[in-house]
Amino acid sequence: MRPLSYYDDEISRRDVFKKIINESALLKPIATAPAFKELVKDLHILGIISGSQKQVIIEDSKSAKTYFLGVGDYLEEIKIDEINADNVVLEFKDEKIVLFL
Repeated sequence: MRPLSYYDDEISRRDVFKKIINESALLKPIATAPAFKELVKDLHILGIISGSQKQVIIEDSKSAKTYFLGVGDYLEEIKIDEINADNVVLEFKDEKIVLFL
């Protein structure tokens, strides 16, 4: 271990309360992350199956595919968070969007 005198010069020249992180760099949006609304723009609810294990029937008009999904299932990166009588709550990166029947 080195003596305090070794570090004393560096300590006296430095402001220990000065921020060393550029905050504006932290606030820039990530350009590669797709917007949630863009991800769901081609999704349409065709129906909701009620019962003990609810399911939603979602059509992706862009790919012309139909999906039967339950709560907790994923459609690519989008999670089915809730299935209600007339809507479905979708979640993507802690953001939620409601699609109505």
